[in-house]
Amino acid sequence: MHPADMEQLARWLRIKATPAEVERAQQYGLVENRRFTVNAVRAFKLLWLWSAPRFGGEAGERHDDAYAKLGSRLYSNRIERAKTRINAIIGTHKN
Repeated sequence: MHPADMEQLARWLRIKATPAEVERAQQYGLVENRRFTVNAVRAFKLLWLWSAPRFGGEAGERHDDAYAKLGSRLYSNRIERAKTRINAIIGTHKN
C-alpha cells in the first residue's frame, strides 16, 4: 500500500472513525489525493468489518456466514487478527 494510503488509514483508525465518516470525508474531498483515498477506504472498511463482532446489516450477515463456516475459535481468531493489524498500523504511523 502506498505510504499516503497508510497515513490516511492510520488517521481514521486512530480517531475511531465510522464507515460513514470515512465515506463522507471522501465524498466532500476532505482527503486531497483521491487515488490513495480509494485504497485507504477499502482497507478501512475491511479492518472495520472484522475488528469486532457485527450483528446487523450486511456486516452481520458476513459475520454469521464466517461463524458458520469457521466455527467459534477461527471466527474469534479472525477478529483478533484484525485488531492486531489495527494496532500495528496505528503504532507505525503516529503522526
